[in-house]
Amino acid sequence: MDVVSLFSGCGGTDLGIEQGGYDIVWANDIDAWACASYKENMKLTPVCADIRKVPHFPKADLLVGCYPCQGFSLYGLRRKDDPRNFLYKEYARALGQTQPRYFLAENVKGLLSGYGRDIFKDMVANFKRKGYAVDWRLINAKDYGIPQDRERVFIVGVRKDLAKKYDFPEKTHGPGLKSYVTLRKAIGDLPAHCLNP
Repeated sequence: MDVVSLFSGCGGTDLGIEQGGYDIVWANDIDAWACASYKENMKLTPVCADIRKVPHFPKADLLVGCYPCQGFSLYGLRRKDDPRNFLYKEYARALGQTQPRYFLAENVKGLLSGYGRDIFKDMVANFKRKGYAVDWRLINAKDYGIPQDRERVFIVGVRKDLAKKYDFPEKTHGPGLKSYVTLRKAIGDLPAHCLNP
């Protein structure tokens, strides 16, 4: 399955997608440092540009993206007028242009509260207008074997003509399931010092 990745950063999400057996065919981020890291981490050189200036996106089976969240983050200044709050519209533009079979977007929990709620409703409405059945869920990474207590909003879309429904996976870790993964268990075998060139 071919994947187009937007707001790709250094490639963390894309690495997981590749490990799942998918092929990243195109990636984009605005940050030069992130793009340099992406190039080192992945098999692909990303398009390092402001997404608002990218006129066309290639076709793919899956569109993924983690558009900026600083204006919604519970740990930031939470400015309602932060222009980055509306970059989801660029994601929606790419979605409409590429019409992938599926899409996956991820963002902060703050989207579900305060002024973020109205923006979140507009996001979902935008994605539905592009022809997608949309579902979302607040997921904590620790419940899926990640050594991090971090809740994020995952938005999944299936193109309506496919007449399929996406089922979110059941939790794998927690009370009555596998034990939560600790940081020590995940990376305890790494050397005490690491250099980033």
